[in-house]
Amino acid sequence: LKRFGIIPMAYVAPYAASKSVYKHLPYPMKYEDKTVRVFSDGGRQESEDSAKTAGRAVWFYLMSIHPGSPWREHILKELKGAVAYGFDGFHVDSYGHGTDEKYFGYKKNRSDGNRMADVLSGLVDDIRTATQKIQPNSMTIFNSVSGFAIKEMCGAEDFGFIENWAGHSSDLEELCDMSARDCGQGSRMVIALYPKDSVEKPDIWTDETLRLILGATQTGGGSLITLGEPNLFGESMNALSDLYYPNHKLMPADRVKLTHDFYHFDLSLYGLTHGKDISRRKPDFQPHEDVLSYEFENTHKMRTFTLYRPGTNKKWTEKNADVPETQNIVLTFPGKASRAWYCTPENEAYRYPVPIPFIQEENVVRVQVPSLKVFGAVILAP
Repeated sequence: LKRFGIIPMAYVAPYAASKSVYKHLPYPMKYEDKTVRVFSDGGRQESEDSAKTAGRAVWFYLMSIHPGSPWREHILKELKGAVAYGFDGFHVDSYGHGTDEKYFGYKKNRSDGNRMADVLSGLVDDIRTATQKIQPNSMTIFNSVSGFAIKEMCGAEDFGFIENWAGHSSDLEELCDMSARDCGQGSRMVIALYPKDSVEKPDIWTDETLRLILGATQTGGGSLITLGEPNLFGESMNALSDLYYPNHKLMPADRVKLTHDFYHFDLSLYGLTHGKDISRRKPDFQPHEDVLSYEFENTHKMRTFTLYRPGTNKKWTEKNADVPETQNIVLTFPGKASRAWYCTPENEAYRYPVPIPFIQEENVVRVQVPSLKVFGAVILAP
């Protein structure tokens, strides 16, 4: 993996323990009423007593993670060993907490009654600090399920990660905004969506929806996870179906090409819509009534406006219609420019930035985009 520039990040559940581990390290997280907190059948958090009464199997015990807890010391030691073994960081999982949920440890401590988000942020920061002392280039992220603790994790993780469920947000425009969240330090937001979480529950995204969600996340400057584990016996890609990553399906050739085109396009915009020292904002006015845009600016004052055109489609969870290509659409942007370029992953002729004519009208720039389907970008030089 490292030969290809890929960082091997281990998935970890640093505050969950199986029953056998819990027996050896009995330091559970608790509720305010002192009952033991567990994650039970059906993916719910409840007390151990509640699970037993209802006859639900306990999948694992949630563990005490406050500073000074024996479990915290244990897990930090284990993670340091994993970095020394060869992993370059961790994907820290979480279990769907409420925004104002409170933390309580196995015994009275200074963190009792504090917000769960703050206690978890402290843990993630400690994991990141400890592992970077061993491997300075290691990376640590936290799974902000449905946006939980995303603000608190700024500065504690190396880039943002939201596992977005339909119950939290299914709106395509909100997906653009979610992808544009600033995590600081030049980092970007990575989004996970699953086909099985949509209305028709397909194994693989349709062409129409895949365009819409790739375009939405890149409009905000973020990135989308669409692939499962690689095919070890060929060069084909596997599509991610649900939250259990081994549940992947062979991706059809048309979806493989579409995914490659969008990812390659995203790579070509490094230093323009993502990377260090890139500012982003939603413009005060949009370039066209049918087009949503975000504005990005780098240290050279190059401004890039991403263009998102979902057509009549509103939600990624629904069966979405094809968005017909439009040609020679006129777009309006604020400010001034000396040169203009256009690019889109959906047309071979404009895969890389191509110069386009523009008109400067006082503090407004008007351009005519030759071809736009769902997603593209206009780049303006100062």
